[in-house]
Amino acid sequence: MHHKAEGHTFEYARILRKESTIAEELLWQELRGSKLGVKFRRQNPIDKYVVDFFCAKQKLIIEVDGEIHNQLEVKEKDRERQVLLNFYGNKFLRFSNEQVFNEMEYVLKTIKENLQ
Repeated sequence: MHHKAEGHTFEYARILRKESTIAEELLWQELRGSKLGVKFRRQNPIDKYVVDFFCAKQKLIIEVDGEIHNQLEVKEKDRERQVLLNFYGNKFLRFSNEQVFNEMEYVLKTIKENLQ
């Protein structure tokens, strides 16, 4: 799903794929190759945004957030972004880097529950 994504958004997604965080890479290793029974794409453009992981079949977006997402301005932008992405009928899961590093079992369980 690339709802109205423009060329520069696709280019930005390509850059982000090359510059993934360690937490994103760890989660990608668990999601890639349909390991959970569905296909995920990483750094997927939707409208003017790029989401960390997206399962088109289930319309599930997964975001992995670092410390910067605790800042008030960033939280507000994340909220606005999520409103638009939910408008397209997507479900949204958000995990911190720490959850991916320390609670991968919980992260994967939560994802699986939201795929059903």
